[in-house]
Amino acid sequence: MKKALISIAALLIPLAATADYYNTALDAAQQFVAKQKSKELLKKMRVNGAQGEALSTAAMSFGLVLSPTAPNYKVGDQWNVISHETLMMTSAEVTHESGKSALFNYEVLSSDSTGVRIRVTPETGYGLLSADPNVRYVDMYYSTDLKLIKKIYKIRSYADEIQVSPDNLKVGVSPMEGYPLELPQISDSDKDTTCDVTPQLPAKMKQAADQAHYTGYPVIAPCWQNYDLFGRHVQSIWPIGQVFPSYMKSTQGISILISQGVH
Repeated sequence: MKKALISIAALLIPLAATADYYNTALDAAQQFVAKQKSKELLKKMRVNGAQGEALSTAAMSFGLVLSPTAPNYKVGDQWNVISHETLMMTSAEVTHESGKSALFNYEVLSSDSTGVRIRVTPETGYGLLSADPNVRYVDMYYSTDLKLIKKIYKIRSYADEIQVSPDNLKVGVSPMEGYPLELPQISDSDKDTTCDVTPQLPAKMKQAADQAHYTGYPVIAPCWQNYDLFGRHVQSIWPIGQVFPSYMKSTQGISILISQGVH
């Protein structure tokens, strides 16, 4: 197993990587394998009839959240998000000061036992230009555990809708691909209570947030965090019942919720 982990880490490390970055990636690989083993064990426990307190206790011992609280989305729910994109980096830390900020409107188009469909539309406001004036909208389809399963762009200059990978693989359809717009999949994250209480926003984003009267988030709020396969920190602060995280930082950038309501 140790050799396998080293092989995984080696695939993630550029030839010129430092020893510290190698160790970070190796730790991330070990955490990933351990979490996958824990999930497989939980599945076996379910199959064997384990339920209730026994299952919850096992999940907690693995550092997992068995049933994360997801919003009860309803058709017509809307909210606005300011998002700041930055270049993807291979280091463990991402510098967010570079890049651009933009405004987006979200609307729930459907929500049932199979999942939820959310439309994201680029907007202007708070001193921000559209992320891409050529995009009418992006429809995102999520499973019931908020895993993104389908992503479709509607481009003004193209008659048909364009389906792209839901795995954040950039294919050049739109600059919107660079923004952290997807809901975080908290079912694969660890719940933590040590998140920063005063996250720093890039200067351009902070100017827009101030105009939107962004007040941050409750001090007591669920914090979800994990690491991607490059050892980069992914963090979201998501108060229970809220439609979108108050603050979300990923390898793509930062997103904040500035308003929510019903159409």
